[in-house]
Amino acid sequence: MVEVPNTLAAKATGNKEAAIDARNMVQQVLAEINNQKMERHAFQIAWLAEQSMGGLIMGGMDDKILGYMNKLNFVSKDLSKRMVGTDFAHISELNQSMVQVSNSIVQNKSSPPTKDVKLLAPLSQAIKNSFDPNMDQAAVASDIAAVVSAKSGEYLKSYTVS
Repeated sequence: MVEVPNTLAAKATGNKEAAIDARNMVQQVLAEINNQKMERHAFQIAWLAEQSMGGLIMGGMDDKILGYMNKLNFVSKDLSKRMVGTDFAHISELNQSMVQVSNSIVQNKSSPPTKDVKLLAPLSQAIKNSFDPNMDQAAVASDIAAVVSAKSGEYLKSYTVS
């Protein structure tokens, strides 16, 4: 729940200071809504990846998994746009990797690249953990480092998702 500032009351009273305060409050509320939306997107990315993994690992892509992957790609793109200029901009590169991975899986639906399928779970988990206020940020940094390492070619031999 977000308390919406009453800009009309500020304008009606003619109080310029109150009107400026109301505009600032509107900007703060919009930023809070954006943060909440990013957090929900991060959790949705993890859920969509989790729902898709079984079928992708087994080598099959049915309509349900394709739908999940299309949604994952859409949500990842929207998250990238929302991160610009926020406290989460530092993970935009990680999220951009998710956009590329999900796009690659969708584009190659008859035979998704193994490296992309293997990256899906840890990448989504690292994104989710980056937005989780209860996560230890050192653990999140470790998750991100593991994903970057995996992306570089050391495909998840010792990486486990918590």
